[in-house]
Amino acid sequence: MPELAELGIGEWEGRLADELGEPYRRWAQAPLDNPPPGGEPLPAVAARVGRAIEAILRSHAPGGPAGAGEVLVVAHGGVISVYACEVLGLSLNQLWRLRVDNGSLTVVAPPRLLTINETGHLPP
Repeated sequence: MPELAELGIGEWEGRLADELGEPYRRWAQAPLDNPPPGGEPLPAVAARVGRAIEAILRSHAPGGPAGAGEVLVVAHGGVISVYACEVLGLSLNQLWRLRVDNGSLTVVAPPRLLTINETGHLPP
């Protein structure tokens, strides 16, 4: 689903954190207050991710087109962190304080976050 694409960081795409210096450090501390130039605003990311999750929930509701059941959604860490902030009621400035490793599992039963960054299934 296009709504689950990773958040866009505008002019910073393809650049290393060391190249970006202080603006990157400010963004890492408070991304809502210090967006990257030309980047996608975090509230817009939260809105599109929320729409995608709502559509998935509708399609997998009892009597929905896909029928009821558990659903695996695969997404980038930024998208997962944005959604976790929304579920937990956290400011999007807390975004990068949530750790989401590659291949980890985050389990949500809206409106509850059951686990975040579960990595027990991954090799050491």
